[in-house]
Amino acid sequence: MRIEVRNTCRRRYRVKIIIAFGPDSSCWTYKSGQRRDYYGWSGRVDQLRLC
Repeated sequence: MRIEVRNTCRRRYRVKIIIAFGPDSSCWTYKSGQRRDYYGWSGRVDQLRLC
């Protein structure tokens, strides 16, 4: 499963991806305009949570 997370805000955020039926991601820091792909187990994305 591939999930793309992109920060389109003007400020920096620390977030983690909450996955149903699988392990959650670690907390990552995203600068303004930064994009990152998360590759994980199969499952369903429940939410993106601030750390």
